[in-house]
Amino acid sequence: MGVNLLDYLELLGQEKFRAIILHAPPEKSSELSSFAIRLMSHRDSTYLDLLQYFQEKIELASEIDRFGPEQLKLLLVERSSGKDLLVIDRLDFLLDTWRKEERQAFYRMVKQQWNSFLEKTSATLVFCLQSSSEIEDLNIKDARGHSRVLALSEFKDIY
Repeated sequence: MGVNLLDYLELLGQEKFRAIILHAPPEKSSELSSFAIRLMSHRDSTYLDLLQYFQEKIELASEIDRFGPEQLKLLLVERSSGKDLLVIDRLDFLLDTWRKEERQAFYRMVKQQWNSFLEKTSATLVFCLQSSSEIEDLNIKDARGHSRVLALSEFKDIY
């Protein structure tokens, strides 16, 4: 039977670090996006399709090679302002442009730098990514010792 993501996010809401990675195999990317969009109707939230955002912002697309983890964090702070939840989908294209060190900086942000006790980073973040061995091998835990890197298959659907 799966875990209820809404219940999981409620528990996570009591934690200092509230960024999670929700992943699915590439062939399930559309299911992951649909799941994320259904989540929006249940929370005070914002959905950010990062690929679409870059396609709409020509200046960003032309400077993708200079858009690193710090610029992403600034964008996330801006987009999550006043929200309880920010779901970031289709970030994979950006991870694919980053060197290993930049990806590691992103994972550190997820693990311990998105401090929900600070006003500007108080929203819970859900990063929707394609599964990879790098993602699956991440060791990002909540205060109870449970992983914050979760496969879509672990959850019940949201209606």
